[in-house]
Amino acid sequence: MPPTLGADGSLYFVRSGYGYAYGLNPDQQEIWRYPAEDRTGAATVSRITLSPDAQRYAYILTRRDNKNALVRINAADGSAEPATLSDKFTEFHRPIVVKGPEQDYVVVGAYSQSDGTLSVYSGGAVRWEKQGPLSQPIVDRDGKWIFAVQNGQLQAYDILNGNVVCTSAESALEATSNLVLDGEENVYFWSNGTLLCYRNSCQEIFRQPLGDLPKDLELLFAPDGTLYARTAAQQLFSLTPVGNLPELTLEQAQVQTNTIYSAEAVRVANNVRVSKEMRLVLKAEKTISFNPGFSVEPGAQLRCQIRF
Repeated sequence: MPPTLGADGSLYFVRSGYGYAYGLNPDQQEIWRYPAEDRTGAATVSRITLSPDAQRYAYILTRRDNKNALVRINAADGSAEPATLSDKFTEFHRPIVVKGPEQDYVVVGAYSQSDGTLSVYSGGAVRWEKQGPLSQPIVDRDGKWIFAVQNGQLQAYDILNGNVVCTSAESALEATSNLVLDGEENVYFWSNGTLLCYRNSCQEIFRQPLGDLPKDLELLFAPDGTLYARTAAQQLFSLTPVGNLPELTLEQAQVQTNTIYSAEAVRVANNVRVSKEMRLVLKAEKTISFNPGFSVEPGAQLRCQIRF
């Protein structure tokens, strides 16, 4: 499975077939191995996720001797704190980690052939959980909502208490990819040959059948806003969504760094300023226009692209 790269160049990965997680420093020297003892590797290990707070911890899900655990590993020395999970499920999605007021919130997706559970843990204790088969979950930019396809519907949950924020009208959805978000926090996923897009209010925007691609894909947005799909055979395809908003008016309050804004036509409102060190991408099928007072400070990066 793919490794996880730290901000300082450190590398975290699970060695295929052995069930051990490793931490390497930027010089690619081993710092730790979990578990440290020989012949104790897990039968199933998730991908590794780093904590958002200075990447102090590495989080993984493991199944060893039919026992499941959420493990928090100190990224500096490899010391570990496992929290017990239900032993009912045999597979895991990659955990999602959101910074909390005191402890990280860890979003756990565990599943078997026709069942699953979505849970949120903090400080090693479960805060809430929802039953039913589920996709790889994802969180919004602010870390307040969790999105997942569960029990055949796109669901949004409040990360603090599990309250349902919204539910799609479609009740027979199946996600055969991970979920990804664009700059407007619309949700995209692949479903058996069809690309689906929903607003963060769980309302469908479009569905786009695409031939000649396999059932299962991994989706990812590039920094320039291009949507890519990777197959199990490591083939990479660029996908061009056709269901964009007819027009987007970008106000100052909406401007955030490292964000792609796309629509058939993009209009930047009066007196919008792109501040120093911001990185924005504007993508439009037809036109991009700027109202009076628009400015870009030195050091900012703005890319405009007409036609996808």
